[in-house]
Amino acid sequence: MLVGGALNEARAQDEGACCDPQSLSYAGFFLCSTYYPGGIPYDGDDCVSDPDCNNPNDTACTIPLDGGLSLLALAGGGLAAAAMRRRREEDEAAQEAA
Repeated sequence: MLVGGALNEARAQDEGACCDPQSLSYAGFFLCSTYYPGGIPYDGDDCVSDPDCNNPNDTACTIPLDGGLSLLALAGGGLAAAAMRRRREEDEAAQEAA
């Protein structure tokens, strides 16, 4: 069942059928249900997720960045602090050896 669904999804994307009902270039339930007999996977969200839909007037999915950027800044700061500490320890070790 899982393999059949994956094959159907690959075939749908190879055919270029737009199977997201949110898209203005939706291919239609009949065509898309032949590609996705278990149900259309793109149905239910408020944006166009199917890569075969290329209508410029569609509402594209956006990736929320709130919270992620601050976490990235914290991780970068931690890496920078560790690199400075390592460099200071190497400099101190070099001075002691000289």
